Amino acid sequence: MLANKTTLILRPHYNQGLELVTIRKGSTRWQVENRIYEVQAGDLFFTLPWEEHGGLTTREPGLEIDWIDIPLGKKVNQLRKPRSLNLPQNHWQNITKTLLTSTTRCVPSTPHITTALHRIIHWHNNPTQDSNTRIDLLLPLLLLDVAQAISQGRDHSKPAKDKSTLRVIKLLDQLQQDPAQPVSLTELAESCNLGRSRFADIVKHHTGDSPIQFINRLRIERACHLLETTNKSITQITFETGFESTQYFARTFRAFQHCTPTQFRQS
Repeated sequence: MLANKTTLILRPHYNQGLELVTIRKGSTRWQVENRIYEVQAGDLFFTLPWEEHGGLTTREPGLEIDWIDIPLGKKVNQLRKPRSLNLPQNHWQNITKTLLTSTTRCVPSTPHITTALHRIIHWHNNPTQDSNTRIDLLLPLLLLDVAQAISQGRDHSKPAKDKSTLRVIKLLDQLQQDPAQPVSLTELAESCNLGRSRFADIVKHHTGDSPIQFINRLRIERACHLLETTNKSITQITFETGFESTQYFARTFRAFQHCTPTQFRQS
């Protein structure tokens, strides 16, 4: 089992098992397959092993989440009960039926779920002699609570209604993987078979940024990583992250980080 606390939103990916996420702070948009979910503090988000999912941006300022990944097998529409999971077979069948038949992946969480997830993460990341025993005792109760919350919850999804939206989402993912590539608003819009205005509206709706702001945000995130992990000069980082001049890079960096690149590196 994997467990963690994070402020990052991952690019589209698959998990090894059932992923359970509670939102502690902030809000954002996540996608599972072709559905987009509005998630906010107090929500429970889950995905099945074979479902591609991830955020529409690589980082959402102020977002804090707790998550665990429970290995349940990789076969589509089949969930394998872990040997260590102490649950009667009829309870396990009810849980799997709820997970497999649910039409949503985001519902309101409950205090029990939030507390249980927090404890499991703490025990997993700070192991003691009885940590595994505690996790094995609490995990069945957590899954039962999750199944109940899903059964009673409301759907937070917003279906991607047209192919244009799906093309833009795919393009946003490509930009996250290589934000330094030289692009223009016209080229981006044309690659999605859209006009500039319509393209910008879709990007704004799904990321909260204009297309240029979105790209600059990705580039500054990359620049921050290079400043923290390498000794490359500011000029090298400027051009490696796709900026055409050190002046524009410095101005954009300050707009996002409220300090200069040099100050960021020294902090």
